[in-house]
Parts: sequence; C-alpha cells; structure tokens
Amino acid sequence: MTERQILTVARRAFGPGAEVRSATELGGGMYNTTYRIDLAGREEPVVLRVAPEAGRQFHSEQVLMGAEYVSVPWLAPLADLMPRVLAVDFTQAVIGRDWMIQSFLPGTPAPELLGSYPKEAHGRSSGSWGGAPMCLVKVEDQ
Repeated sequence: MTERQILTVARRAFGPGAEVRSATELGGGMYNTTYRIDLAGREEPVVLRVAPEAGRQFHSEQVLMGAEYVSVPWLAPLADLMPRVLAVDFTQAVIGRDWMIQSFLPGTPAPELLGSYPKEAHGRSSGSWGGAPMCLVKVEDQ
C-alpha cells in the first residue's frame, strides 16, 4: 500500500480532515496486510487490515474479511478480548481492495510470547478456550 492509499482510507473512515502521522506495517499476518496507523488528534492508534487484490485470491477467499465482519455479533461474549471494528469497506471503490479498521489492542502478539510459558501452563491456557464455544452457544440461544 502506498502512503496515498493509506491516507485515502483514513479520510474515508474518519473524515476529509484526517491526517496520518505514521503508518507501520505489522508483521505476522498470514493473509491480510496489516498496518498500525497513528492519526493526528486521536489518542490511540488504529489497525488497518487490507485484503489482497482480488486477482491474488481464490474465489472462496474473496469473502473472508466480510465473513469475519458479519461474525462479530456472535462473538459478543468475547468482546473485551477483541478489537472493535471502527470502519469497513467491501465495495473496493476506495483502493480496489477490501479493508477494515479496528481498534488497536496493546500487548505482545501471542506467537512471540507463548513459547516462553512452561509446557504445563500450555494445557491450562488452551483448555480455557473450551469455554469460548459455550459462550457463543449461549448468545445463539438468546
């Protein structure tokens, strides 16, 4: 993504006066290109996630970001653990690609830190994720 494209997305999401102070590509993503964006007048950074160009995706992949977006209400019980969606565009009219802006969650990315935990702790942490599907079922039943 060019600086101009990032600015165009920021202005579509936050208004024509939005000013990008910095945009830093975040590594570790497996599919989308992801940037930490610092905006003038905004205390906390945001995260811009941009899908690959349509020509570089399988047909089934072209709806991945949209599917993620529509799943957000089902994940309400986990909302405190997830970034908030601030803006999305699936028209590809702005930069020719789908994009989503989310709140920035401070901390250390899991792949960088999980290996430092003792093996016996892995079982406890991974086992606690079993409760997540139950929370989702409770949302569906309401």
